[in-house]
Amino acid sequence: MSTTTRPGTPAAAPADRARQRLRELAFTSAEEMPEGAELPVVGELPAWLRGQLLRNGPGRWDFGGTAVHHWFDGMSLLHSFEVDAGRVTYRNRFVESKAYTAFRDTGKLKYSEFASDPCRTRFQRIQSMFQPQVTDNPAINAFKFGEHYMALSETPMAYEFDPSTLETLGVLYENPDMFATAHPHESPEGHMLNLAGKFGPRSTQTFFSMDPATLEAKRIGGVRRQRPTYQHSFGMTDRWLILTEFPFSVNPVDILRTGRPFIENFKWQPEAGTRIVLIDRRTGERGGEWEAEPGFCFHHVNAWEEGDDVVLDLCRFDDPSIVENLALAQLRAGADYPEDGNAYLHRYRLRPGAPRAQETRLSDAPIELPRINYRRHNGRAYRYVYGVGSGADVPFDRLVKIDAMWGAVREWREPDALVGEPVFVATPGGAAEDDGVLLSLVLDGRAERSMLLVLDAADLSELARATISRAVPPGFHGNFVRAK
Repeated sequence: MSTTTRPGTPAAAPADRARQRLRELAFTSAEEMPEGAELPVVGELPAWLRGQLLRNGPGRWDFGGTAVHHWFDGMSLLHSFEVDAGRVTYRNRFVESKAYTAFRDTGKLKYSEFASDPCRTRFQRIQSMFQPQVTDNPAINAFKFGEHYMALSETPMAYEFDPSTLETLGVLYENPDMFATAHPHESPEGHMLNLAGKFGPRSTQTFFSMDPATLEAKRIGGVRRQRPTYQHSFGMTDRWLILTEFPFSVNPVDILRTGRPFIENFKWQPEAGTRIVLIDRRTGERGGEWEAEPGFCFHHVNAWEEGDDVVLDLCRFDDPSIVENLALAQLRAGADYPEDGNAYLHRYRLRPGAPRAQETRLSDAPIELPRINYRRHNGRAYRYVYGVGSGADVPFDRLVKIDAMWGAVREWREPDALVGEPVFVATPGGAAEDDGVLLSLVLDGRAERSMLLVLDAADLSELARATISRAVPPGFHGNFVRAK
């Protein structure tokens, strides 16, 4: 898939203009605000809410008249909201990766992204088979690990940045042979647990642990596969690491042979079904394997043990068409989002000795970018999950809270708004699971500005909003770092 010039915007009917303008704003390349600015606040922030919300996601898709092909391929833009004494200060800054600086300086894409590939001559394509230039663009997640602040993606490396200025400090760690997920878990010991894929004649999906002090990685265990599946996240209980292999898989030779962008080499093979594998977190031994109906997933929600059973919740699509639905050209053009393209909250129960997982849809409300009360309930039974929802033909137009026990749904939505992932921050000393706030970066299409939205996590009532002077892309993922 070659990069293309940015498509023109088709004429829209009056009823569609607001939605189309919202899409234009959401996928327009942003400008940096590295100096920081205090934001006007409407409403009242909780007095206990002190710290920094870090966000990451694609913020620039164009340079020199050239655009990448897919939403996911935009260059990493870090956002920082510093909250203290009811005041909010915002800044943003691009990560100075090799992919970003080359794109900025030349106006041409130089590295192969998730779904975009540089325009190459025949000789360059042959050469890239032996020396592939894989992106180092860390545009998915941002968080604090030990004393380091890091931005990462599904690339073999992570970048470190200064939390005060968002200035890029350099590569924090690198494993050139493996592609790790951008959704690591934290062990009770404070180690980072992650899943890495290695593609080649002996492809593997391997769990590993990383020490925050030394940044040394230690292999835990995994599986070998002739056709590894696409992995964006994984599940974890107190004992088990959970590999969910949906039938969207790749022949590793194709990644080098075809010259196509990474994700275009994966094929949907529903006849293969889904496999769920348990790996003991301490010994690396396999604890069983279960079959399930075909589907597709970006994000796991939570997992835990009930006696000898393992229970796993995730946001499940029927198939991987979501990848094509998020192509940049159709997002910018305001194309209708297919109603059957949504993910839903599904639960899998893994019983020892049973060949198949027991699967149940827990709610009919679409949900993606899920978050829970992680510190208290990750790896344990929980009740509430928060995320972004979608209307009949508009993606990510509401924030949702689903009661995983009863299926009840609460929503926050506003006309012509595009919402970002809701980050849960617990009230210090709070007794209830949902005692806290949700923080979301929301694009207000009518005002043509973005804002930090603060909701009560119990009932999704609005507590406050802090408005930025311009529109910025909501991005993907982030985390809140409490002030000491």
